[in-house]
Amino acid sequence: MKADKKNMLRISELAQKAGVSPATIKHYVNEGLIPKPVKTGKTMAYYDESSIDRIHRIKKLQKEKFLPLEVIRRMIDSGDTFEDDVNFGKAIFKQSLVSEKARPVPESKIERRCGYPLDHILALAEEGVVRPYIKDGVRYYDPIDVKIIEVMRRRGEMGIPFDHSLSTVRIYREAIEKAVDADVKLFTRSILGDVSTREAVKLMTEGDETLDALISLFRGRKARTISQNAIRSLDEIPGDLVFLNVLPLEGKELPDEAPTETFALAAYLAIKGDGQGAAKTLASAAAKEKKRLMPALIASVLAMDGARAAEALVEEHIPNPTARGLFNAAAALTYIFRALESPGFSEPIFLTKKAMRYLGRIGQVPARPDLSELAALYVKGGVFSILPDVLESTRPGVEILEAISELFQTGSIIVPEMEAWMRREIEFELLPAMEARTSAFLAKAYSRMGDKARASEKITRVAELSGPDSELVKWARAASASHGRAD
Repeated sequence: MKADKKNMLRISELAQKAGVSPATIKHYVNEGLIPKPVKTGKTMAYYDESSIDRIHRIKKLQKEKFLPLEVIRRMIDSGDTFEDDVNFGKAIFKQSLVSEKARPVPESKIERRCGYPLDHILALAEEGVVRPYIKDGVRYYDPIDVKIIEVMRRRGEMGIPFDHSLSTVRIYREAIEKAVDADVKLFTRSILGDVSTREAVKLMTEGDETLDALISLFRGRKARTISQNAIRSLDEIPGDLVFLNVLPLEGKELPDEAPTETFALAAYLAIKGDGQGAAKTLASAAAKEKKRLMPALIASVLAMDGARAAEALVEEHIPNPTARGLFNAAAALTYIFRALESPGFSEPIFLTKKAMRYLGRIGQVPARPDLSELAALYVKGGVFSILPDVLESTRPGVEILEAISELFQTGSIIVPEMEAWMRREIEFELLPAMEARTSAFLAKAYSRMGDKARASEKITRVAELSGPDSELVKWARAASASHGRAD
């Protein structure tokens, strides 16, 4: 093929005049960034001299504006509107977030450049928080990736654990990506194309500033609302926990004379409502026996002398969660009551989470639990169901209480061998009282979850077990009505 060689250049000449390599020119041709050469033979081709200016524009956009080649390809033919399109591209790709002097950083240098461990950076990449790209077999991190890594480094320097930051970023990234996707589609449908390019750039640039402010305000308002609801829930807990206690009972099965064995005597006094006497009886037990009865002693001290006195026993005898459910339940109740006595917000949450660590060691509901297993699970389910929503314990608590409710209905609870009067008290008074309270806690939880029908069913069950005018029924109705108004 013949060609007019005037204003035409061989690839080596074009490369020298444009200040790039022949390989770069071939790449630009393949990407459609400069016109294909006119071939004059198998090994000879000539490029239009105007390609020099186009190559300079491409390099300028890459180096100074840091725009991707697929965007540059759409811009370089725009003539007089070139700068408008550049600004439009910058607005679309949020190039204002980074310095125009910023450069990609190869993975071999990213750890040193950002002062951040490479394994953390790779974890961010795996999560899609940063998105390195491969060029000539080398992984690079673009300037926005670098900024993200630097922000993560600052969070670590503040003492925020990496795993927590990664989970937090994942939550916001997923939400923001979904929001941005919808935002861009809405902008394209409602504004783009209906206004000039310059006006569109102005709307995007200035609009982003106000949108960022709004997002910050929305986040702050939502955080404040969550905190207020959590504090409100904490304020309600003391009134709720009162109904966790099944004592005193009517005591219809109590013997005429008080028993002499330590636990039997303590149970006898507790059923009659003499908590002080029960506590003294347990406290006076022999050391070996006291260790076995420690959950009952802690519960008695908690009721009579308060959370601080009970906490001293917990720290001495149950300093960490154990494999014994009742011990964990007693420790958890102690820390819950300590939380309720503490001022502010952070300290109560700290103590509540400490209680949750003990409750977390209490296992799942077995098909046929013994009485001690049932008591521990009853405490766990009841406490979990009334904690603030921010702790995400309501659903696990409800599942435990539902399983316990099923056990009451099927009679699948194992009552150990003991004196006849104690067994009768358990079967005819204590277990029905626990079932009534389980139903009451479920009524409150269902109401919080918006299930008014099931809440009403459980209130009816409470009335069947306790009487329609009992304090427990009044509490369940008031709790359900309160959440109904909140909704």
